[in-house]
Amino acid sequence: MNAKSIGRRVTFKYSLIGAVVVFLILILTGFYFFFFEDIPLRFGFSLKEVAENLYFLIVQVIVVLLAIRYWGARAGKLIIEHGSSKIWVSTRTIVLIWISLAVSCGIAAGIENSIEYGWKGFYGAFLMWMAYGFIPFLLLGGTHAILFSYWMGNEINRKGKTHYKKV
Repeated sequence: MNAKSIGRRVTFKYSLIGAVVVFLILILTGFYFFFFEDIPLRFGFSLKEVAENLYFLIVQVIVVLLAIRYWGARAGKLIIEHGSSKIWVSTRTIVLIWISLAVSCGIAAGIENSIEYGWKGFYGAFLMWMAYGFIPFLLLGGTHAILFSYWMGNEINRKGKTHYKKV
């Protein structure tokens, strides 16, 4: 295995774990309010809404996979070959994946709106995503990075020591 493939695999693993943790936190928070605060249980979306936005969802999954492929490869190369800081590189990698997702959401929403409203629709949708979506995505990315960057960086480094073959 080379440094890039090690970085990609480990980054994919910790991105998947992070997504599961975020969904579990949302579900547990909803159950808390349902059982202890007598607030009706609603998660704000339904399968109908997912089906209506299926193309948007597919584009975001593709963007995240491409971001993991690119940024994960960079992380593996920087940590294994160049000896960069494990925690800093993995933190930056996770945050950059979330930023890639936020920007792609804005662009995809802009393209959807430009079909009906032209350039102004694209501009408006993109700005709305950047104004109201970028900060939450950045907070989620920062939280994800705080929780998992230590283990991700150490795993890339450990696998690099045991499985790395210079190409």
